[in-house]
Amino acid sequence: MEHDMPNVSNVQGLLKTRELGRTMVFEACIDSTNRLAKVLAADGRPHGTTIVADSQTAGRGRLDHRWSSPAGKNLYVSILLKPKASSESFPQIPLLCALALRRTLAELAPQMPMGIKWPNDLQTRETRRKLSGILCEGVFFNQGEHGVVAGIGINVNATESDFPAELRTYATSMKMETGTDFSRSLVLAEFLGHFEKVLDAWEASNPPSLERFSSEWRDADLLYGRQIAIDQDGRHQEGRAVGIDAKGHLLLEDASGSISIIHAGDAHIVRR
Repeated sequence: MEHDMPNVSNVQGLLKTRELGRTMVFEACIDSTNRLAKVLAADGRPHGTTIVADSQTAGRGRLDHRWSSPAGKNLYVSILLKPKASSESFPQIPLLCALALRRTLAELAPQMPMGIKWPNDLQTRETRRKLSGILCEGVFFNQGEHGVVAGIGINVNATESDFPAELRTYATSMKMETGTDFSRSLVLAEFLGHFEKVLDAWEASNPPSLERFSSEWRDADLLYGRQIAIDQDGRHQEGRAVGIDAKGHLLLEDASGSISIIHAGDAHIVRR
């Protein structure tokens, strides 16, 4: 099933969405789906336009990390979004994306318990191996509207040998965790369905917030209650992770009980 290259007909035949994925662009090989998504936004493509590549030559994750993108194995997807929300709320979208992906994995591979490492890394609960990468970037549409490109990489049918040597102890895939091949078309269609439902619920809040997802996030949170370190722009902080606020910021408790609000950064569990 590794050559199950998604295409318009087989993915859209599985879709249950109103808008996400109803306009699709497929590329056998591209430098970056996010880059093409930005070009298409400027060209006036509608909300929900989904770009899918069989492989990428310059895929990126958060903090400009390289994302390994071999052909015939995984999903590399970017979705154009015009949220019904102010741009101040857009930083919540990567967390919504992670929640939607976790719902998808729970449905398709319930034997593979997944958690989320803030802000949006999907990792296995036992081994903490990373299964997906999410990179959301601001974009302007040709009408002057401000929107978001949600880029998602999902390791579907990759095996250990498909990853660069330096990633083999950190990365995993749906196949590696379950021993089963998965249809990439089905994984994509189910993810788009869950993502649209999550976005609808979020946009229904006034103003949009993550409050209604607080219980679901707490169940998924791999950092909660752990001693962690945050590194950002040369600044190092340590404390106990105590969840997120309604805007998706990480809450960090220091030894005195004071809470710091962390807007961004790379979080690591401190092992002493």
